Amino acid sequence: MSKVDAFGIDKKIRERLNNDQYFDVMFRFPPDQDGDDCKTIGAHKFVLVTASDVFEKMFHGSLSETNKNAEGQIVVEIPDIKFPVFKLFLSAVYGHQIIITDHQLAIELCYVLDKYNCGEISSIVETIMVNLACSDNAIKLYECAKMFNLQNLKTECYLLFSNFTTEILLGEDFFSADPETVIEIFKTDELGIESEKQLVDALQCYIKNKISVDPEIENKVREAVLAIRFLTLEKFDIAHTLLLSDAEKKLFLVYLESKEENKDTNLPNKFSVNRENRCKLKSSKDHYYLKIISNFLTSNYYGACTHYSLLSSLNSYNSCKCSPNMKSDALKNIYNKYRHSIIKDYAECDLETLFKTFEKK
Repeated sequence: MSKVDAFGIDKKIRERLNNDQYFDVMFRFPPDQDGDDCKTIGAHKFVLVTASDVFEKMFHGSLSETNKNAEGQIVVEIPDIKFPVFKLFLSAVYGHQIIITDHQLAIELCYVLDKYNCGEISSIVETIMVNLACSDNAIKLYECAKMFNLQNLKTECYLLFSNFTTEILLGEDFFSADPETVIEIFKTDELGIESEKQLVDALQCYIKNKISVDPEIENKVREAVLAIRFLTLEKFDIAHTLLLSDAEKKLFLVYLESKEENKDTNLPNKFSVNRENRCKLKSSKDHYYLKIISNFLTSNYYGACTHYSLLSSLNSYNSCKCSPNMKSDALKNIYNKYRHSIIKDYAECDLETLFKTFEKK
């Protein structure tokens, strides 16, 4: 143990954050949406400049002399950061252990750490975010990782894109995803889907949802269309997709027919020629699960809720009908058994029953 540690200097510095006796910097925030007065939080200049070269330049410039209050403290206006986020940031700067359970808070904290160039704290927060990552927040965390160059978090999100593709395509965040993120998902070599048709359906819904606010969205996700392996689809699905022009559909269909007759024809330029299925199914349980999700993806409920309430939505799924050989209360029995559990936790026999209960009209 060093002499500094023996005197407990680190502990005393941490405690100073809660003691305003020697504050020489005061951060001021604008009123929030509720109309509350401006909030302030104090800090010590020597701690801030030790943690951030941005603060060092700030306090050795004109700001240190021109922006002072009646107590002689340097006043720094913070218009772009929420008060709770900045308070958490200062706790980290002072050496307090930070606990984050909300991914959105972590994303906002990353912005602060990047703004003030606090790389060591960023590494700690990135580790927390990797542990928070799941299919529900993978898109937002990926876009955060890309913006702030968080490589470990980006790698974790790639794994989620690959293993939980169907859940991600069903999630609300998919509709607000950046076009570049959609392209990255569609270019992934292995995906948790049953067929490329799920990608076709999801991208059509994405474009439909975005086009009113972004007329150029079709051009922006063109690379995602090119990444779809159309050669693995049925001719019917190719003929009826909205992602291809009539000329492109014709070329694909002629190509497939020519292969059946051992003739050589050309595909549309730049499209994937890969015939390998990207499906990562490992069991019959996965098969039924993804079949159910696939039907849900093309229903009127797509985007209205997540797989947590899938059964509830399918209970009134108006594009399906019960098979005549199934009892009408089969779905209700399964719903009462699991309520709002995650559908992947259902027993295989119940997934099979659920799948067979519905067939498209």
